[in-house]
Amino acid sequence: MDNQSGLKDGDRIKSKFVREAFGAGKEALIEAFTRDLRLALLLDEKQRAEFLAELPALQLASTPYRRREILARLSGKIGLSPAETGDVARPLLHLMRQLNDPDRPADDWSHWAGDLQQVSAIGESQRQTFESLIRSLKSSAEEVQPVAKRRSFVQRLAPTLGGVDAVAGVVGVTRGEYALGMRVEDYAPVVDDVVPMVALKLKLDDAPLEQLTIHLEETDLDLLVDSLAAAKKDVQALRRFLNKTQ
Repeated sequence: MDNQSGLKDGDRIKSKFVREAFGAGKEALIEAFTRDLRLALLLDEKQRAEFLAELPALQLASTPYRRREILARLSGKIGLSPAETGDVARPLLHLMRQLNDPDRPADDWSHWAGDLQQVSAIGESQRQTFESLIRSLKSSAEEVQPVAKRRSFVQRLAPTLGGVDAVAGVVGVTRGEYALGMRVEDYAPVVDDVVPMVALKLKLDDAPLEQLTIHLEETDLDLLVDSLAAAKKDVQALRRFLNKTQ
């Protein structure tokens, strides 16, 4: 290959990841990965720490809505635009997936820095930063792996919760209703009462419907809170039982 980044005759690549990712015919992917990885390596120590703290949640997010929400929050923390934050996230998430790939040799990651330098994806001055980043990513990948396995199993049964928003407000109770066929000029609503309500928005992961909004009165809220508290006690009882039997 005669592109700037990629495998060339004479390269002695030790890692399976770089051999596969930087092979012939992948010039566009190589260019994008290299560009985004170099951007990630420009993060300062504080920005990198903020990014690493959010990466497990990004890795586990299974809907575009949830990923956009996390990236928007992260963008505000590190001072990059949402588009730049997404660019940084791509290579880091890809590397985390490689670290959890059971088909790769256990020590494959230890050769990445030298191999990526050899194919001109990173420079000598970036190598130490990359090696430090990979060690942090390895810890994040190990943290994510058991959670991802559990979530994958649970999501076969039903969608999982991606987030919750609750907004309190009032709904007006009007005298008379506007009906099809009425002249709007003749419609003169009068508010007789207002009802305090909560709009509860449930954001769902891995579901055809990404979010569901329901309106609750105060008595509904009491019922929901009590039901969830009871369910939590059920889960705690199950956990105690499992701990005894293990």
